[in-house]
Amino acid sequence: MRVISDRLARQYPEFDQGVSADVVPLHAFLVQNVRQSLLVLMAAVGLVLLIACANVANLLLARAVGRQREVAIRSALGAARSRIVIELLTESLVVAIAGGAIGLLVAVWSAPLLAALTAANAPSSGRIAVDGTVLLFTLAVAVVTGVVFGLAPALQTTRVDVVSAINEGGRGRTAGAGHHRLRRLLVVAEIAIATMLVVGAGLLTKSLMRLQDVSPGFDANGLLLGETPLSPSVYNTSAARNTFVDRLLTRVRALPGVRSADVSAAPPFSGAGGVLHFNIEGRPPKGPEEFVLSGYRAVSAGYFQTMRVPLVAGRLFAETDRDGHEPVVIVNATFVRRFFPSDSPLIHRVQIGAIPNDESPLLRVVGVVGDTRQAFESQPQPEMFVSYLQSAPEVIGGMYRNISIVMRAEGDPASLSSSLRIALKDVDANQPLVRVRTMEQAMAESVAQPRLRTVLLALFSGVALVLALIGVYGVMAYAVSERTHEIGVRLALGASATNVRSLVLAEVTRLAIPGVLLGLLGALAASRALRTLLFGVSTTDPATFAVAAVALAAAALLAAEGPIRRATGVDPMIVLRTQ
Repeated sequence: MRVISDRLARQYPEFDQGVSADVVPLHAFLVQNVRQSLLVLMAAVGLVLLIACANVANLLLARAVGRQREVAIRSALGAARSRIVIELLTESLVVAIAGGAIGLLVAVWSAPLLAALTAANAPSSGRIAVDGTVLLFTLAVAVVTGVVFGLAPALQTTRVDVVSAINEGGRGRTAGAGHHRLRRLLVVAEIAIATMLVVGAGLLTKSLMRLQDVSPGFDANGLLLGETPLSPSVYNTSAARNTFVDRLLTRVRALPGVRSADVSAAPPFSGAGGVLHFNIEGRPPKGPEEFVLSGYRAVSAGYFQTMRVPLVAGRLFAETDRDGHEPVVIVNATFVRRFFPSDSPLIHRVQIGAIPNDESPLLRVVGVVGDTRQAFESQPQPEMFVSYLQSAPEVIGGMYRNISIVMRAEGDPASLSSSLRIALKDVDANQPLVRVRTMEQAMAESVAQPRLRTVLLALFSGVALVLALIGVYGVMAYAVSERTHEIGVRLALGASATNVRSLVLAEVTRLAIPGVLLGLLGALAASRALRTLLFGVSTTDPATFAVAAVALAAAALLAAEGPIRRATGVDPMIVLRTQ
């Protein structure tokens, strides 16, 4: 392709100089709109897995204290430390593989639901299933997590003073400073990761809300869409197409409950439409760097009234704007701002094609309408609207065969679906009617992908938050159990329940504040990956970060409420008798 481009540049140096080929692999083209979303979701899944594994490691560390004497006796009887570590790792692997098996069963059950949710949003969604690759991946994840997060507790458990542990006998044992430090670090990491996920979910949620608040530029209430791709053999001329459209609109407009009906080669939120080169009369381009592009849409005369698109200047199409009359075009407000910033567009004519030629007619600009969005995420682009009943240049005749019927109903537009099918059958029984839906459904489909990734990330962040709170609860419950004697002494010496509550809250704060701060820093760095997925929201949105920080801190304090009540409920007399 590059060789061909170079040859064309030499053959036509005036207009092809500097124009090169842009070749993209088909797979990359198919996944370009979902690749980043899937990578973000995969990263979120990985972070949730890290939190879950940190919780398991915390539980193993807590269990290690109770096994110090057992490990000491094994060591005294001659067991090598490596053998004990291997045995403990085997136990953690059993836990990990059992968890992986349960997760696999859940995946088998939920795979059809996931495929249905992503059917309209991701290529190859129909192939979502638990297969051999998924089984191997699950096994690998289970083994790796079992080893990585079982190794630290195993090493901590085997790091024991044999003589002291045996001499202690059945007396109460407590963990060392290193043990406590590791458990607290794991909880801080859990809170940090949960904060990152909550910030990400918050940004996507706010983006989705902004997206749905965007005005499409027309009134979507009461609109029904139906596509009827015209047969290329039957409707291979503009005269045949025009006759079909005239008959179809006459029949549909006569249906009960129909206020108005028109056709468009590419209505908003249909995912269709063409972008063409054009030139302005009197402004011939000097080279490729001056070529200009615009959206190109063919519509029937009453289209703008049916869609309720406002007229800004000039006039709308009339029934007389058909073959045999002067070719006309209506442009949108963005087109005017881009190409006629200093004068009125109504005194100009445009021509389809990159450079002026004698084969394409000059179209007089007769009106300017408001901008309409083709999708919520896209900004309004320059657009030209031509009358469907005026012959199309041969090079774009195929665009005129993919037409949509746009109907405005007096009541529920969905109730007119069967009537529309009957009307089309009366006009041409061989013509198919596909993708019949309300405009509101079409608009909902356009945000299906951002809604899906927002829901999934919110779900992951919710799971991460719950797991982090379990971690906080576990650490604080263990800390309270270890300090029961101390708390009993404090209460016996006159400390109040408020003093004990403050003691535990101070410990929670030492976990929550570093975790939240680290999470906010991590979210600030990771949010760059969300830049292209956000709409109308900054990756450093202060409100989202603040809400996430407050929510995590409050949740951590709430998770500690159980251990706090246990601590304040200690009976000092019982504690002092049993210690």
